[in-house]
Amino acid sequence: MISGSTGSGKTTLLSDLLSFIPEQDRLIALEDTAEIRPDHPHFIGLLARPPNADGYGGVTIRDLLKQTLRMRPDRILLGECRGEEVLDLLQALNSGHQGTLATLHANSARDALRRIELLALLHSRTGIAPGWIRELLANGIQWVVHLHRIEGIRRIRSIIRVEGVERETLCCRPVYSVPP
Repeated sequence: MISGSTGSGKTTLLSDLLSFIPEQDRLIALEDTAEIRPDHPHFIGLLARPPNADGYGGVTIRDLLKQTLRMRPDRILLGECRGEEVLDLLQALNSGHQGTLATLHANSARDALRRIELLALLHSRTGIAPGWIRELLANGIQWVVHLHRIEGIRRIRSIIRVEGVERETLCCRPVYSVPP
């Protein structure tokens, strides 16, 4: 997970990381706006679209994610987590779809995990318990890299490793941190 504010370099870092993925891996990006465009032989970019004037034909990120899971992806790239697709993403991460990269607006790495939990709870139609969401988070997300931009300079501010859940609290270990 890559978090940060608008313009902090989330998509740029995600694109840079893609250069380390082997050429035989299939990459599928899900976005509202086409921003992720790696020079990779097995890259597929899927775009969401709003419904037409009559309310038909809309395709959401959640729709794209469900279809992507049927396309044998080695890496799923989610341009931005911000809606009901978060719960589907957590389920996918916990069912063998490892190696996923996603971006998220947040104020810190810890806040990114809280925001994912909140989004999953807000969009859960079955009233899933917060403890189950934390379990999905702990098992599905291993790293959170948080970026910030100060005076036009983009920097990695912190990196945390998600290590599990203890008494319904996500356990995270700081790996790298720059003072504010």
